Amino acid sequence: GFATEALNTIIKYGFNKLDLSRIEARFIAENTASAAVMKKCGMSFEGISKKSLIADLDFWSTHIKDMQKIERKENKTK
Repeated sequence: GFATEALNTIIKYGFNKLDLSRIEARFIAENTASAAVMKKCGMSFEGISKKSLIADLDFWSTHIKDMQKIERKENKTK
């Protein structure tokens, strides 16, 4: 879908143009659609940050996913 294509473009730009070694993303734990997009793009679950985000006058836990530049290269060769 569009979100997967957009995230793949951002990851490619981050590693290839900005020469980043790691990309991290956070999303509200209940947002399963975001989790699915990040998984499709090859991002790995890193952890949970409890009550780390304030939105709508409430605290929300966030999940953290990341990708190392070396992981991206390994996934391309598979």
